[in-house]
Amino acid sequence: MNSPSARAGAPSLGSVLPRFLVVAVIVLALAAGLGALSGFRRGLDEVDAQGYAELGFERGRHAALVAATDHGALGGAEAVWPWVLCALVLVASSSAVRGLLSPTALAARLADPLARLRFQVLWSVLFVAGSAYLAARTEPLLTAEWAWLGLLAAGCVVAIEVAGRMAREPARHATLAAAVGTLLPLALVLFEVDRRRVYRPTASDTLLANAGWLVAAGLSFVVLRAWASRGRPPLAARALVGLLATSVATPAVVRVLYPEPTSPAIGAKQPFNVVVIGIDTLRADHTDLVGDDRAGSNLAGSNLAGSSLARRDRTPALRALAARGSVFTNAITQSPWTMPAFASILTGKYPLEHGAVSLSGKLRARELTLAELLRETGRATAAFVSHDYVDHKHGFAQGFDEFDDSCAEGHATISSPRITDLALDFVARHAEQPFFLFTHYFDPHYEYKDHAEWSYADDYDGWLEKQLDFENLEANRHLMGAPELDYVRDLYDEEISFTDREIGRLVAEFERRGLFERTLFVVVADHGEEFMEHGNFGHTTTLHDELLNVPLVVVAPPSAGFAAPASVFEHVVETRQVFATVLAGIGVDFPPVAGGRSLFADGATPHPAYSMVWLPDALPKWGKRFQIASLRTERFKLVKDLTRGVTRLYDLEIDAGETRDASGAAPERRAELELALDAWIGEMQKRAGEVPLLEIDEATRTRLHELGYM
Repeated sequence: MNSPSARAGAPSLGSVLPRFLVVAVIVLALAAGLGALSGFRRGLDEVDAQGYAELGFERGRHAALVAATDHGALGGAEAVWPWVLCALVLVASSSAVRGLLSPTALAARLADPLARLRFQVLWSVLFVAGSAYLAARTEPLLTAEWAWLGLLAAGCVVAIEVAGRMAREPARHATLAAAVGTLLPLALVLFEVDRRRVYRPTASDTLLANAGWLVAAGLSFVVLRAWASRGRPPLAARALVGLLATSVATPAVVRVLYPEPTSPAIGAKQPFNVVVIGIDTLRADHTDLVGDDRAGSNLAGSNLAGSSLARRDRTPALRALAARGSVFTNAITQSPWTMPAFASILTGKYPLEHGAVSLSGKLRARELTLAELLRETGRATAAFVSHDYVDHKHGFAQGFDEFDDSCAEGHATISSPRITDLALDFVARHAEQPFFLFTHYFDPHYEYKDHAEWSYADDYDGWLEKQLDFENLEANRHLMGAPELDYVRDLYDEEISFTDREIGRLVAEFERRGLFERTLFVVVADHGEEFMEHGNFGHTTTLHDELLNVPLVVVAPPSAGFAAPASVFEHVVETRQVFATVLAGIGVDFPPVAGGRSLFADGATPHPAYSMVWLPDALPKWGKRFQIASLRTERFKLVKDLTRGVTRLYDLEIDAGETRDASGAAPERRAELELALDAWIGEMQKRAGEVPLLEIDEATRTRLHELGYM
């Protein structure tokens, strides 16, 4: 006797394929539309978090909503199309699968206990294996997540069993059985949707995505059933399908409801382009930014003064640029590691004020960045970065129309040429309108590479050449003799020269296009690097000048009102003043912003520079749980280590290497500076708000570990 499944004929490919394609298009459209709606909701949250409504930043609101909606639509379609493609292949290649598209045939198959059991086993295996694979692409599943996965698989088996038993009832139950048997397992699979982690069943994004998939799957089945029976779906179903289908137009509707403003929200007196060239891990005494008549002036008093390193010409392109503007030889960064240092440059605030202070943290969304302000002046904005700590996950995409962090691939890559190429492409596309460009060059950061074009490190042939990873450097510091230290510094200089050449290539394009004379350039580093001057390699945990004194160059058109070309300033300044300097240079006066003084502000009163490394939440195994702050004047530096309870005063006039505590020789000066530093720390702690933390994926954590951060 033939089973019900045998009696049910499978439709031909010619009759099924057109119907399937229509359903596939509907599913893709609904997925894109639902993704767009979800993206629009996230865009509204972003606009609220960044305070664009209160600030009147219409261009920022437009950009945020359009980008979020577009990404949502693309993400929705991207999540569905592989499933649709797989289904298309199965439908085209298997008559058995084509039979599943017939409600009657499917009900018959589910009613057969043996066929139903096969279906349950096959589904469970595919469900668990497929889900585990998707999870493994990010990070291993936790025990609780495996339990949740098992519950979902069991739910699928139960749903298939219920559907099969219902299929033995009168014919009016056949359609319901088919729906439960096919759509409920699909909905359970799609319950996993979450881009940060696979299983978060109660997360709002997951619940919203699952509800959307249920609706889309249900409506698709209604349409398929109606098509198969040559009937028409119910009016309510058609209306709902139409309503959701129109959600595909959400990106266009958003552009109509929130159009790009025709006039800027913030006025700028000067139409200059603004280019901020950020260089990672570049200490001032390894650059050559002034002419031969002042050669080595940036090294005066340092332990490199008069050495071969001081005479080495590492940065000819930067020196040529600096000759057309101003060099600040005593520029002090606000933090000795990347994220808080660049956050201070781009917000004009101290680290505790902007909140980007934790190794597991990020920049607060509420902080107003230079990019957000310059976008509201009508400028196109773009950033091309090459370090995880300045990528979009860490909050640095705020205000940028274009933001590319694809070059942030860790210590093993050479990224400067790619950064320059991306920047040149942007300049070519926006040469006719004012723009703001932020380029971040990473290559001087550890691990240092040997470049064939430079021979600084060619004479070394020792043990370190084949073991140049950061962990080995730290573990074998006691074995580092003069040849090893010279080799590491020589490689570092090769990286600097390589990066200098790429910056020169970028500047040359401005000359070629006739853009140089209407562009304000800033070249600044986030921090320096230690080469055992105080017993350490790398950076992050001390506040000595090898980490804090960084190169700073400003080149602007004459109408900006800055200093004459080839000016050299030796007084102490802070790198966070770049923020106010750019705004002053283009003539922006925006009262809600309090970003400090311009580097060229009038006034004879010297201002101290403050810096901090504030890592109270660092894990003990990282060896970086410190709270240290410093105050730097023209002659003295006071460093207060709150973690160890140690305070030291350095007289830089007679001890540029910071080797002796001068507290006993100048007790009154120490008391005066300590009072000022304590007051500053107290003020920073009052202003410190939430320190936002980031869930770091395993790949990023590995890169940060290899770079010496974690």
